Amino acid sequence: APAHAVETLPTAPRADLRLATWNLEWLIAPEDFRGLAKSCVPRGAPRGPARRSIPCNVVDRLERSSIDFRALAAVSRELKADVIALQEVDGPRAAKRVFRDHDFCFAADEGVQKVGFAIRRGLPHRCLPDFIELSLGGRVRRGAVIVLYPDDPREMYLMAVHLKASCPRRALDDPNPNCATLAKQVPILEAWIDEQAAAGR
Repeated sequence: APAHAVETLPTAPRADLRLATWNLEWLIAPEDFRGLAKSCVPRGAPRGPARRSIPCNVVDRLERSSIDFRALAAVSRELKADVIALQEVDGPRAAKRVFRDHDFCFAADEGVQKVGFAIRRGLPHRCLPDFIELSLGGRVRRGAVIVLYPDDPREMYLMAVHLKASCPRRALDDPNPNCATLAKQVPILEAWIDEQAAAGR
């Protein structure tokens, strides 16, 4: 064989997958939203011990009506995505109002802005334990992890993330404390990606 030839092992073909990501900005089921609105946190006030709380300005501008949910569901159908990584969704009860033909895997933290996945019903998958290291000891959001085609040569791992915000267009060594937090998350996420790539998944 020529010196530059590289031997490749046959692999099982992977089905085409359509992947998407969608930040739904405080998507909460209406009955839960109304309950949280009664004890919303005013701007600038400490959140207090309750992890399940929402800011009062969210109450003022982001209460979704049945019309809003129907419009979001229409967009989800137009996506025709097999897997959607979700951000800022209050778990399956809110998600199923938008993604009606999907199963769900969500991170298990207590807050209302969870990360997770909507997976087309029938697509083989398994929800895996949360990637807690990304939360930096519970200070920020953890990652939600799934495996598609588990126990199959085609298996692949996906993680939904919502990294630390409020560091737009700044260097990671910027003195902004949000950038410092994001800078700590980057190597943790890179190590996870490298581990999956090395395992061929």
